Amino acid sequence: TSKEFLHHGKISDIKTKEIMYDNLNMIYVEIPKLKKEKKDLNSHLEWWLYVFQNLSQLQEIPQALKGDVIEKAFEKAEFINLPKVEQDKYHKNLKVYRDLINSLDTAHEQGKVEGKIEGQMEEKIKIAKKLMNADMSVDFISETTGLSVEEIEDLRREL
Repeated sequence: TSKEFLHHGKISDIKTKEIMYDNLNMIYVEIPKLKKEKKDLNSHLEWWLYVFQNLSQLQEIPQALKGDVIEKAFEKAEFINLPKVEQDKYHKNLKVYRDLINSLDTAHEQGKVEGKIEGQMEEKIKIAKKLMNADMSVDFISETTGLSVEEIEDLRREL
């Protein structure tokens, strides 16, 4: 038997040995065949396989894999080992957190919209005042700015 732990293959016809799907490649990993000590690991793949082989004994993520996807895998494994009650608490807290973030995002967007509307209203009032100073009719000012006749009359009283 081969000492190789990584095999590349394709599907072929048993009789003709003809490759059936040239674009389909398969990679087989035989984790038990990796017989290296931690100090002898040479590649990212070997580190991953080492972690899988020794997962039950590892207390922390190897330094070479810190910040890697494997860190998330460790977090998931820790979560799965929590009692069901703790997992439920986590999910409940996560939901509260996400709801809070959504509320803040909504409030922020709503504030933007309100600010925009307020700015548009201020611009309408500014235009209405200029038109009043030019002695334009209330109806014309209302039609031009979109302000109601009552709003324009209120403005006129303020001036």
